[in-house]
Amino acid sequence: MIPVIRQNKLMTLSTCFLNQPFVLLKGLDKDFIMHVHLKLLANYKNQLPPDTSGNQITILVPEGSFPETILKLYSIPPIPESVILINGKTLCPDEPLQEDDVICAFPAMAGG
Repeated sequence: MIPVIRQNKLMTLSTCFLNQPFVLLKGLDKDFIMHVHLKLLANYKNQLPPDTSGNQITILVPEGSFPETILKLYSIPPIPESVILINGKTLCPDEPLQEDDVICAFPAMAGG
């Protein structure tokens, strides 16, 4: 199953339907849907679907989605409680995601 974001709700779409038109998404045009990779580290990994192997999944999101929206759906705390990287670089909150972006999140740690 591939997680799908639609109207800010997390849904799943069976991989067998990926070669079919995205009629199943009720109104989302397949030309406006993109793949994004979500990598959750440390205890955030527990927020991934139970059948996930490893710490990364690929999800389908509407074009123009922002990382914060996706992380909120997975119950990931915002900055400064979390470190959030997009393609290995610090998150720019006003930049929407692009096709095949990798969102990586892990808990911020402090110590001495």
